[in-house]
Amino acid sequence: MPLFNDIPNSSLNLIHPGYLPNKYYASSGFFTSFSGSTLNVGYIYYSYFLNPFDQNFSSLAFHLNTVNSSTQKVKVAIYKITNGLPSTLVKDFGEISFTTAGVKETFNSFFLTAGWYAIALATNESSTSFICPGNNIPHLIGFPSVAAGNFNGYRVVSSYSSAYPNVAITSNITAAQSPLFWLKTA
Repeated sequence: MPLFNDIPNSSLNLIHPGYLPNKYYASSGFFTSFSGSTLNVGYIYYSYFLNPFDQNFSSLAFHLNTVNSSTQKVKVAIYKITNGLPSTLVKDFGEISFTTAGVKETFNSFFLTAGWYAIALATNESSTSFICPGNNIPHLIGFPSVAAGNFNGYRVVSSYSSAYPNVAITSNITAAQSPLFWLKTA
């Protein structure tokens, strides 16, 4: 059975009508609603997404539902998916600081070839609530059991450090709720 990245790029193009310039595209098309989910410190959360075309992007954005009163930080990166799991680092966006809720965007251009990717996010504050897809997508990420819950991504235990590793941490990976991201085309 072919894995995600074993599918020829020409087949990926059949499931997306194509990108328009300077538009935002959600990292997941498999949701019917949004919800706020609090992410915990001590984890890297992976949100999977399909990029059906070779494409330049000008920014990456996410939405914070709530924050506490102190300055909070997140680290964001993109990994290539290999054999169903995050593998090699494609882009490290570094650390983003904020004090208010709302849309946060990093204007940092990047290029992605057609294929599957995981956006990695780690936070330094447990009280931060991110907008997440409101339903599960078990046909993409696999569940630990039948009717296991409302998961749309994965997480792994990891300390909040200065940079993401070149090879994704995947040991003891578990299903989890993960944020929704928007990628803006160049």
